[in-house]
Amino acid sequence: MVAQTTYNETPAAGFAGMLNELFHPRVVDTNIAEGAVPIGQPVKKGTADAQGIVATAAGDILNGISLFASDLVNDSGTPTWSDEEAFPVLRSGRMYVTAGETVVKGDPVFAGVGGEIGEYFNDSGEVTQITDWHISTALVTSNVIALTINGLAIPGSPITFATTNAATLLAIALVLENSPLVASAVSDGVDDIVVTSAVPGLAGAITVGGVVTSGAGQATVTDVPNVAAVAATRASFDGEATFRQGAATAALVEIELT
Repeated sequence: MVAQTTYNETPAAGFAGMLNELFHPRVVDTNIAEGAVPIGQPVKKGTADAQGIVATAAGDILNGISLFASDLVNDSGTPTWSDEEAFPVLRSGRMYVTAGETVVKGDPVFAGVGGEIGEYFNDSGEVTQITDWHISTALVTSNVIALTINGLAIPGSPITFATTNAATLLAIALVLENSPLVASAVSDGVDDIVVTSAVPGLAGAITVGGVVTSGAGQATVTDVPNVAAVAATRASFDGEATFRQGAATAALVEIELT
């Protein structure tokens, strides 16, 4: 037998899949595993009423999260409840999970599926913010275009007219794409640039401004924000779920289900 001779002076508060037993009240259901169920995984209703299965599809509605228990035995890897084994699911209360992105206290909780399974996020991934940057007339020689995002000047601005209207719009799109707030900026070569936010969810709303000066004439810039719905990429709970504290990506974090 090997004795432990060193100890961590700042031990972790818990581990992913662990119940916070200091918090009351709580509701823990017993499910019968339909397939293997690792701890800390999002669980939805299985084929039969008493069964629970790991959620695998975006948009799944969750009953809770699988918990660790002292009678769970695993030789290696993530502790996992076996097929047809009774296992605990937290329906209401507090537990520890792994943050899939930077979160702050009070954020809502959504569960990752697919490649994000076992990680928890503050948005469903189902909304992408898009804005339409539009000029009233073609840009002309000697025009200078100053760009802003959310009211702030961005690197690479202002831009001077480059040979043609289409070439200048492309140059503007490239400058916008260099911003960390922008996932893509696509010009139609005539009068529009469609700008997609790099920040997922409603928090990604952006406003792209522009002022044209110099040259024989100056186009007016308008910005028309809109929201394009895309398929949800994460699962949500059938009740309220919130982060109890802030955490960085991949860090342990406490959440509460109600």
